[in-house]
Amino acid sequence: MFYDTLHDFYINFPSGWNGRSNDEICFKMTGVPNVHWQNEGFGECESLIEKQFLAYYTTFKAFMKLYFTIEIMKKTCNKCLMILGEKISYTNETNVHSALVQ
Repeated sequence: MFYDTLHDFYINFPSGWNGRSNDEICFKMTGVPNVHWQNEGFGECESLIEKQFLAYYTTFKAFMKLYFTIEIMKKTCNKCLMILGEKISYTNETNVHSALVQ
């Protein structure tokens, strides 16, 4: 869903790769000269960049799933506690009413 947008962000973000070319990125990642990545290592370079991005993307997705799971659990638990509180309140009122009637 957000793959393309996050990939563009990853490549172009100023404190990230800042829009550098693939060979510049691979040089920074590996220390192997740009000439290698421009010629015979072009496909390998794209693969390195993709693998690095996928590592970030997978981490991002995991954190988002965790965040939404926690948010859903908080809302669900709050509703359960409200219902439980209402039942306890009703039970206490019934017990008080029974005690007064006797």
